[in-house]
Amino acid sequence: MGRIRTENIKTLLEEIFIALELDNFDDFDKKMKKFLSISLDSLSQEEAKFIYNKLTELEKKMILKQSLIAKKIQNNTDIRKYLK
Repeated sequence: MGRIRTENIKTLLEEIFIALELDNFDDFDKKMKKFLSISLDSLSQEEAKFIYNKLTELEKKMILKQSLIAKKIQNNTDIRKYLK
């Protein structure tokens, strides 16, 4: 796989992480769709391992973000109960 293409994939993955960290879910969605449209068949073993590790890290961040959002929703629900 070409070095430029590899760098573009790495950059895209970093942009995905940033969008998730900033709660920019529209941008996250667009960039994930772009990533998923990329053919990864020609990756070297080293590149595949790197991307696999990044995706595993992304999955962990998504689970954490999901947990934080669930807590916010629960807190808002609890607040509404007390305001009634």
